[in-house]
Amino acid sequence: MIASICLGPMLACLALGAQSTPPAPHQLIRDGLERSRDAFVRTGRGRVAFLGGSITFNPGWRELVGADLRRRFPDTEFEFVSAGIPSTGSTPGAFRLRRDVLAHGRIDLLFEEAAVNDSTNGRSALEQRRGMEGIVRHTLRSNPHADVVLLHFVDPAKMEDYRAGRTPEV
Repeated sequence: MIASICLGPMLACLALGAQSTPPAPHQLIRDGLERSRDAFVRTGRGRVAFLGGSITFNPGWRELVGADLRRRFPDTEFEFVSAGIPSTGSTPGAFRLRRDVLAHGRIDLLFEEAAVNDSTNGRSALEQRRGMEGIVRHTLRSNPHADVVLLHFVDPAKMEDYRAGRTPEV
C-alpha cells in the first residue's frame, strides 16, 4: 500500500501492525504498512529502499529509519538500498528507479522523497504528480506486495504558503 505520513507514526504503524494514534491533518494513512511488516516477520528478510534527493543522500533520517527497523525487527536481516542523488526530484527519480532501486531485487518497503527538489527544479505540479505516480506504479508492478511511503519535506517557500493559510499544490 501507499502511505504519505511522518516517520514517527509510520514506524509505529509498521512495528505494531496498526496505527496507535489518529493521524494528524497533514498525514494520510491508507492501509498501513502491513505488507512489508508481514514480509519482515514471515521471511526474516527485508529489502528497504530510499529514493530521493539530497535529503535522502545525506546522513540523517535514512540511518534513523534503518536503526529503528533493526530495533523493531531484531530477527530480520535487512538490506538497505540508498538511492539518494542531490538536486533530483520525482521526474529523474522515475527514470532512475529501475537502475538505482529495482535492479537490487524485490523491494519490500520504499521511501520516496522529492518534494523539495521538484519545486526548486521548476517542475510543474502536473510533472511532479506524474513523476511520483510513475515511481509508485513501477514499484508496485515490480512487487505488488511492496509498501511505499511518500515523504514530503518542506522548504522555505512551502512554509510561507502554510503560514499564509495556503496548502502547497504538491
